[in-house]
Amino acid sequence: LLLPKSHGTIKGKVIDAETKLTLSFCDVRLEPSHLWQQTDKNGNFLFKLVPVGKFDIIVSRVGFQDIRQSNR
Repeated sequence: LLLPKSHGTIKGKVIDAETKLTLSFCDVRLEPSHLWQQTDKNGNFLFKLVPVGKFDIIVSRVGFQDIRQSNR
């Protein structure tokens, strides 16, 4: 018996579009959920046990414009 997957993982790396350098300590949010993480010193983030569904991923950091990307 195979059951549909109810949770997943979202991971990524935040990189400056101009310099191509990784950005540490950015806030990464999943909307419409209340989940958020902060990137590590290498710009990586990881969300575990994310309910399966459609989310907008919002990245913000002081001094940078917020970025929104959808997994839709």
